[in-house]
Amino acid sequence: MSDIVTRRNFLRLAGAASTGLLVAACRSAAPGQPTAAPAKPATAPTTAAPGVAKSEPAAPAAAPAKDFQAQWDELVDAAKKEGKVVVQTPAGAGYRENVDEFGKAFPGIETEHMPFPDSATYIPKITSERQAGIYSVDVLATTVIPLLQVLKPQGFIDPIRPLMIKPDILDDKAWYQGFDARWADTAKTHVFRYGVTVTRPVYVNTNLISPDEIKSLDDLVDPKWKGKFCCSDLVQGYIYTPSTVIRGDRGEAFLHKLFVEQEPMIIRDRRQAIETLIRGVVPIGFGLHPVIMGDFRNDGLADHIKNLDFFAYGGGDVAGIYSKAPHPKAGQLFLNWMLTKDGQTVWGNGSHQNSARLDVAAVDPSTAPGTGKTVDPSNEEWLPRIDETQTYLKVLQTERPAN
Repeated sequence: MSDIVTRRNFLRLAGAASTGLLVAACRSAAPGQPTAAPAKPATAPTTAAPGVAKSEPAAPAAAPAKDFQAQWDELVDAAKKEGKVVVQTPAGAGYRENVDEFGKAFPGIETEHMPFPDSATYIPKITSERQAGIYSVDVLATTVIPLLQVLKPQGFIDPIRPLMIKPDILDDKAWYQGFDARWADTAKTHVFRYGVTVTRPVYVNTNLISPDEIKSLDDLVDPKWKGKFCCSDLVQGYIYTPSTVIRGDRGEAFLHKLFVEQEPMIIRDRRQAIETLIRGVVPIGFGLHPVIMGDFRNDGLADHIKNLDFFAYGGGDVAGIYSKAPHPKAGQLFLNWMLTKDGQTVWGNGSHQNSARLDVAAVDPSTAPGTGKTVDPSNEEWLPRIDETQTYLKVLQTERPAN
């Protein structure tokens, strides 16, 4: 995969994914199990009574597994000695509160939240720091593509499977489609998808038009909507991910119509793009950030914005651990807390996204798993197609008329 990464280097630094979110981790494996004491030899042979079969010697007892609570207590103590954890997430008001909740659950561990609006801001920072021998972040909880395209191939993240020690995390029945299905990387070791969301990237302002006026993707390229919709920058994940699905179904000519010939307002700032739709500057939005839209909805400012059902794709945020993390034990503790029922309840409510845990209620039932037949392009198998789409969208950026 290294040859692919080298070829894609510019792409990664420009914005491989839509929000960036991180959590660095610890490399240490779980403590070893104690061994059983050697069996004492029998002092004298015993003779079976007449007519009674002589019993076989009892098999030596298996070494007892180390008590989980003792293992957990050791991890908590080690994390408190480190005294701090640095967590990277996407931008969004709820993420700070999520990180603070960990500090409340484990007093004595300082929490530092490091939000980034997108990978175009955090990938260059992390890359330049590591080139200088600086390792500032422990854990990341963010969108998936930057981890798969850049961080994992460059060795910036460690395997997290050995760090997951909570029994309820490892329980196959706890997760939607099972524990193994939650991994975004093919090796099922580095990138764990804790979120499950059905994303519908087309929005309308119902103060301006009826939802019935946009019933299919073909309606978006109707000349009457030319210049009348907005979207995020073409290098962001909430654009290139659905565009990858569209490119496979409709071809590149459709994307050219949508992003060039229709002359949409392409707005780099994600909040500003959503505000443009909410304030009625345009009636249609495409590829807007759902977490930030959730912030507006919670504040009662987006009740007139409707998400349309005709086009959707699957996905969900992921967790990872940085290699050479400054606080590896605290990072491991954060990861295990975050993936528990309690941690996922906190995380889902704060980020307005559904957890993949089956024992956590959906934050948004309309985007919960099973609410529509969708393809999930945000995994390692889709990387070649995503890379090709990103390259094509960069070409379209140069073909757009000057503002």
